[in-house]
Amino acid sequence: MYEDGDLWPIKCFECKEEFFEEVGRIKTGERIKCPGINCTVSIRYPPKQFELMVAQTNAGVFDPFRDMLILKKPAKSG
Repeated sequence: MYEDGDLWPIKCFECKEEFFEEVGRIKTGERIKCPGINCTVSIRYPPKQFELMVAQTNAGVFDPFRDMLILKKPAKSG
């Protein structure tokens, strides 16, 4: 189950950089700057849409890592 402190995978639609961001930060609807070199893209998930994605992931319907090439799902701590 994804909680606010868990990491969510993001793939930049422009440069294809793959990185993680905390679920809680994404839920706020805040823009997230792609860390890719020379990339100026800011990514934003509408809060309601993202909440649905998390719920679908928790239910086993959606895999946020499906389109990732490099990143692997982080091991749960604790």
